[in-house]
Amino acid sequence: MEAFVKAEKRAKPPISELFTDVYDEIPQQLEEQQKELLEHIAKYPNEYPTKDFATTLPKNPHSEHKKYI
Repeated sequence: MEAFVKAEKRAKPPISELFTDVYDEIPQQLEEQQKELLEHIAKYPNEYPTKDFATTLPKNPHSEHKKYI
């Protein structure tokens, strides 16, 4: 339960992570979907309280590429 309480206090991942967490380069179709989502959120800001989302992700030391010998 301590872990849940601690996690709930942290900001949610940036909305952009919905589109960038899988691909190195975002396909055109996803770029269009991301644009539509951001326009929709901007049109209905009271329905989508984005204040709970981070604007950037903290650096993850485990995600960096490592050279193997």
